[in-house]
Amino acid sequence: MKKITLLIFMSLLSFVGFSQVFPEGFEGTAFPPTGPGGTWVISHNGIGMGPANGNLWIRTPLNSTTSPPHTGNYAAMVERVNIGNGNTEEDWLISPLVTAPANGQLRFYAQHGRAGDQGSKLQIRVSTTSQTNLSTFTTQIIELSETAISPTPGTYVEQVVNFNNLVPANQQIYIAFVRVHTQNGASADGDRFLIDDINLVQQCLDPADGVAGTITTNSAQLSWDNPSGSTQWEIELIPSADPLTGVGQVINSNPYTATTTSTGTPIAPGTVYQYRVRSICTGGIPSNWAGPFYFTTVSLGQTCAAPIMINSLPYSTTDDTSNYGNHISGDQGASGCGATGNYLTGNDVVYAYTATFTGMIDISMTPTATYSGIFVYDNCANIGTSCLAGVGNSTSNIRNIPNFPVTTGTTYYFLISTNASPQTTAYTLVIQQVTCPPPTALAVGTLNMTSADLTWGNPSGATEWQVVVQTPGSGVPAGAGTTVTALPFNATTTFAG
Repeated sequence: MKKITLLIFMSLLSFVGFSQVFPEGFEGTAFPPTGPGGTWVISHNGIGMGPANGNLWIRTPLNSTTSPPHTGNYAAMVERVNIGNGNTEEDWLISPLVTAPANGQLRFYAQHGRAGDQGSKLQIRVSTTSQTNLSTFTTQIIELSETAISPTPGTYVEQVVNFNNLVPANQQIYIAFVRVHTQNGASADGDRFLIDDINLVQQCLDPADGVAGTITTNSAQLSWDNPSGSTQWEIELIPSADPLTGVGQVINSNPYTATTTSTGTPIAPGTVYQYRVRSICTGGIPSNWAGPFYFTTVSLGQTCAAPIMINSLPYSTTDDTSNYGNHISGDQGASGCGATGNYLTGNDVVYAYTATFTGMIDISMTPTATYSGIFVYDNCANIGTSCLAGVGNSTSNIRNIPNFPVTTGTTYYFLISTNASPQTTAYTLVIQQVTCPPPTALAVGTLNMTSADLTWGNPSGATEWQVVVQTPGSGVPAGAGTTVTALPFNATTTFAG
């Protein structure tokens, strides 16, 4: 119990050590600031024309438009002055003694005043022994150029400086903000710096190893490692083609099931997305962004659970199973499938149609590859078990399923796939309602340079037909075609004329 109490006391002592000095926004009545943690110190390396020319840290004037604070009424500022050609000045603003937290991180807002890089540097240095002896500040945490501080003059940018291994936890330190500039020429050059809203915190550790699991057509379960132990995160989720903005939405769960982007747009099928995530730790301190990490939603047709819906007949489409991946494997089923062998080994695509009538439909699938098939099921669970109908073989001929019976309100699934070789096939799928027995045994009789005699069987005893002549791969005709009342029919033009 004594050991636990001592550990808690030491942790509180460390927290109090830096919380009495920071945050610091220079809003007190005195400058340099003074408070429960001690008094800040301003100093100079003695090079140049001295304090009378203003090359010391000062507090900005109240309501200044040329040197405004980041927040509140005041900021700390050091201006450029003429220090003589070739001279190097160091302008120091030094904190009271503070206790460094574990994974210490210094955060502050800074800006510079002039366009371009004038050669001035802002250094963060640390001493463990003295606030006033500048030679003891032997540990330099970072050196920032003007453009590193902000690419745009007059604009505050938050600076996030990690101590890393340079300052161990619970080390007593003084922190110095040092403007360093070497004048080049007889006239004053360099730039001024303004700093505001300084805070010393424990670093909020970055998330890591973002993954996406349980991906559907319109959602994905996102998760990541959480070394900070945080319970809140900010996530930016957008299509991979869009530029990242650094603005996301705050969430409170890991894993997180995403159904919209961070801008509120619903997740879409067959789309590549990217996401970044950062932890939000105690006090609202954020980590760096981790990522981007990528995932692709399931395309409609890749699985039976998310098929391509056929909303009306006649239906025609030309596509390729290479667009859908291999998500269903094995045998098409032991009965009713019209094929032997494993015709679900290659890539697959699934269509679904809910019948709006009771009657017959004709199904045809024209492949470009051998060893392909089309199989019909009445539910997803029957895939690999039994088919309502099907056809698959080693040729590249049309796979026809004529006069297939359908019942109003029943959903039918049409699965197109291949054997292991070839892995994929292009195809044209046509599904039509049968209103009367269609012509059979279509044939071409006399064939000339600009005409052809077309004939067919007539199982329905019809006395009139509609004929369309078109180029291969054109799909279901869009119109009624040419009315024919006698056989053979001498065709001299295509449907388009």
